[in-house]
Amino acid sequence: MNIKSLTFGILSMLVITCFIGCVTNNETETDEILKTFVVTESESKWIIDDGALQMDFPDDAIEDELTIVIKTVQGGDESDAYIPNTLYSFEPDGTKFKRLVKLSIQYNQDDLPPGINESDLKIGKLIEGSWHPINGTVDTDNNIVSTFIWSFTRFGMICANSGILVMMKLFI
Repeated sequence: MNIKSLTFGILSMLVITCFIGCVTNNETETDEILKTFVVTESESKWIIDDGALQMDFPDDAIEDELTIVIKTVQGGDESDAYIPNTLYSFEPDGTKFKRLVKLSIQYNQDDLPPGINESDLKIGKLIEGSWHPINGTVDTDNNIVSTFIWSFTRFGMICANSGILVMMKLFI
């Protein structure tokens, strides 16, 4: 066996091991529906679960009307990036908006892992087991992170400087 084959074999095993470890996702959707509501073409604001979630739909963000279902997702992720108890499923999954919709998620400071700086929090989009951070704002006085979204999927709170995420500009 030559050195190139051995090096390739070792690197392949490391990449596979890292990939499996980084993408582990233990999310399990609960049967609990937090809220079901209908949004029309008119501007509307929805405060859900005593302020844990807030959605602001501008005029003409959707065609006609849309029935939205929001569910909690337990477990989330084993990565250091995910902030516990902040993962939600927004349905119908894949729904696209004509205009940006503001999404705000509230967090509990007691759920933040040690050493996490609140200013590093972001809302993340969970795609095939990987977190994708979305630029937004952090209101540390009220423990709320906000961003703008183009579509529905699963969103949760993440720490962008956890060492697991690679910062990228993601257009959603």
